[in-house]
Amino acid sequence: KKDKILDPACGSGGFLTVALEKVRNDYDEKYKNSHLTKQQVEKIKSDYVAKHFCGVDIEEDLIRISKAYMAIVGDGRSGIFKADSLTEPEFWSDSMKEKLKFGSFDVILTNPPFGKKIPISKPSVLQQFDLGKEAKKTDNKEIIFSSKLRKSQVPDILFIERCIKFLKPPTKDKKGGRMGIVLPKGTLNNPDLLEDVACRYWIFNNAKILGVIDLPSDSFQPYTGTTTSLLLLERTDEEPKENYDIFMAISNEIGHDKRGNPKYKQDKHGAYIVDKNNQMILDVDADEISNDFQKYLKGNLRNSNRSFVVKYNDIKKADRLDASHFNPEAQKAKKRIKNSLPKGWSLRTVESVTENVFYPGRFKRPYVDEKYGVPFISGANITRLKKVGVKYISKKMKNLENYIVKKDWIFVTRSGTSGIIVYADESFDGLAVSEHVIRIIPDSKKIDGGYLYAVLSSPIFEPIFESAITGSVIDEITPNFIKGLEIPVPDDFKEQKKIGNQIKDAAKNIALAKKSFITVEKTIDKILK
Repeated sequence: KKDKILDPACGSGGFLTVALEKVRNDYDEKYKNSHLTKQQVEKIKSDYVAKHFCGVDIEEDLIRISKAYMAIVGDGRSGIFKADSLTEPEFWSDSMKEKLKFGSFDVILTNPPFGKKIPISKPSVLQQFDLGKEAKKTDNKEIIFSSKLRKSQVPDILFIERCIKFLKPPTKDKKGGRMGIVLPKGTLNNPDLLEDVACRYWIFNNAKILGVIDLPSDSFQPYTGTTTSLLLLERTDEEPKENYDIFMAISNEIGHDKRGNPKYKQDKHGAYIVDKNNQMILDVDADEISNDFQKYLKGNLRNSNRSFVVKYNDIKKADRLDASHFNPEAQKAKKRIKNSLPKGWSLRTVESVTENVFYPGRFKRPYVDEKYGVPFISGANITRLKKVGVKYISKKMKNLENYIVKKDWIFVTRSGTSGIIVYADESFDGLAVSEHVIRIIPDSKKIDGGYLYAVLSSPIFEPIFESAITGSVIDEITPNFIKGLEIPVPDDFKEQKKIGNQIKDAAKNIALAKKSFITVEKTIDKILK
């Protein structure tokens, strides 16, 4: 195929080099039995690469490396340019303008720079993009882009729009160009950042989603802990009308740990697996996912925890593009909950049986001496039998009541180590708890609090909570997710209390154990004095 290939943020040319190697190998296979000489075949390959491969990066050093790699693998240096792909085309060189025309590329492979520390704020740059303008959400959840420019936008979001515009548009006889782009996972799943919600809306209305592969959290370590996904798109210039299948996969192994040290495959006993040359094998699952994708294209993929198929309407309804949200374990758990209800039980949302599900806003913590303050408990401390490093916030702090919790509430850690569920025993009564903890206040007229905790903390809900995690750097769970959870509830309140009382009895024992710890500590303290 005469595909024209671009990486508009090519760095050292990794994607282009691999693509170039594939093209050259394909040509070698095509002409291995031809009458052409080796020199003639090399000329054909070089001409193809010179005409069909392009790369751009703003960093001079990376451009030099990219050109060197391209020269080693096959001469594609003439298509590599030092420039900013996001800036206005009138500032590009004449040769770059000639090669990089909008709507002219068949394939884009890219890993653009991302992060809020490198925002794009130049008005003339933002003016070129829908996603460079302010957006608002209507009552029917549509996104409207205004003519007013944003103060800034992260580069990865702008790169999505620019890449789509670089791809060939669809015609009556041919599909549009396609691309693979590595993005922060939060862009694909954050429910609270309007810029991310607007970005997904723009994608839905300008492209067909071919696939999503969640990458391991250590993919870019030791340089950054940002979690990412590979998004595969096809330019459509409108929202596809059919409820089509989308390939999804969750990659768990990248071949190194968070320090960058290599990781090798091991058997179930922990022994290293070696190849036929007695060499250890890097622990990478990319080949398996690639094989799964080929099966998907042929229509014979069997869903597994690694690779599976999701319908477009399900993605649109959830407004999430990350594969983790649709992992089969979570879907099985939801179906099991719905399909195994005993007679006299019903499904109810958490919101319908609670007074509130919330967390207070961030605040400046005025720490004071113990006698002037209220104990302040961090998210890490709510799970500990013995609380460590407790600080005290001023009793005169504004809106202190928003942070004070009561016994028999339910806590869910919402950021960092998300999804840990704790029942508030009496030792929590009257304490101030961090905003990193979601509070669930059961409505005692509708549900027994102990029963609600028992259900939410049961193993069947673990994969469901895991599927709800959002964010790129810090994992988060939102109150809206918890409110929307459907839980099985016995219509007979006595059945609820029978289970709930067991939880409350356990909570009393925990509170007594905590008091015993405190008593022992005071005894030791007196002895040592």
